[in-house]
Amino acid sequence: MLGRGKQPSQIDGVTSDTRLVTLTGGGNDVGYVPLLFAASVPLWVPGFGAQRTLLTDPHPLDDRLDAVRATLGEIVTEAHRRAPDATVVFVNYLTVLPPDSSMFREGRNRELAELARSVAARLAKATRTAAADNNCILVDAAALSLDHHAWSTDPWTTRLAFGTRRPAPLHPNAAGMRAVADAVLAALST
Repeated sequence: MLGRGKQPSQIDGVTSDTRLVTLTGGGNDVGYVPLLFAASVPLWVPGFGAQRTLLTDPHPLDDRLDAVRATLGEIVTEAHRRAPDATVVFVNYLTVLPPDSSMFREGRNRELAELARSVAARLAKATRTAAADNNCILVDAAALSLDHHAWSTDPWTTRLAFGTRRPAPLHPNAAGMRAVADAVLAALST
């Protein structure tokens, strides 16, 4: 978001005319999406076992979560520097995995799914803390979407799917984005 990686800086979109900044971040920094991918890939997919072990080292996670909280604070500071009158709203990630092992009838790795759920919970907590520390509004999309995970009957995120014409896997779908937009509007009106 601050332009420190390979992608262009997203903060450059914030100008003195900006009145609202919504912020969802940290998942890439803690390896959340690759972990979701690993937990979602069927066990029978060849050659993926070695990659799974790379994602299960919990030791650097605390350090990465601390860095996420600090970076989120830097983003708020920079957003307010560029747009002093802007309201900053933190939106944590929508729930992707089901709260139980129902998806594992399809042959997925339970251990990795538990780790992914744990990382999601810790990332949501880091986002809540960053919002509180920076006096920002929080939209708890994770809590709002518990019954709308990718394996539910009314999903707000997509499942892992192979093929070129599929929507982005393990990301919000249109219903999820509408729900988040509605929640942001509701939070702004209180």
